[in-house]
Amino acid sequence: MEKMGSIGLGKLAIGISGNENIDLIEATFLWQHQPSAKACMIDRNHGN
Repeated sequence: MEKMGSIGLGKLAIGISGNENIDLIEATFLWQHQPSAKACMIDRNHGN
């Protein structure tokens, strides 16, 4: 159910805002489902 919810929200946001939010949505999805992606996102957020 969580995966379906995330994908649904992603499609909705993309529909409203065009392509601007794809990276954020993908990052959120990875954050929720791939723990190894968390470290990468933290590094990116801190400019490393």
